Amino acid sequence: MRFLRGPGTIGVSLMVLLTLAGCGQFRERSLCSQYGDFQAAVLQIQDLDPATATVDDVRAIADDVLGELDQLLSASDGVYDSAISNLRASLTAFREAAVRLPSNNPDVARPLLQDAWDRVIVDYQVLTQRLDVACTTN
Repeated sequence: MRFLRGPGTIGVSLMVLLTLAGCGQFRERSLCSQYGDFQAAVLQIQDLDPATATVDDVRAIADDVLGELDQLLSASDGVYDSAISNLRASLTAFREAAVRLPSNNPDVARPLLQDAWDRVIVDYQVLTQRLDVACTTN
């Protein structure tokens, strides 16, 4: 293999390095891009009413958001693991509460579903407060 040397090669290499430096932190851009995808998935769940939601509704929407959380976790490089894991756990508990909702007496089980939903909201707010700061646009 032949390596090119000379002022042109050095100039190209320097230009590539400066371009990469000018892009900012690639990890942050990847994280913020994934955060945008996560927020788009969350729009579905924001319209979900725990008092009237069906098991299929909850299952489908929760699965979509959980998938986006997995991608967000991967992009976060450990920085937001705790907040993402907390939201993942509360969303999974909400999903499971909906699946276990007895169809013969939903009035008894709906408060449990509401409690699980309230935990999702709290954990979601914690995560988004942190990511909103990290992913602000100038």
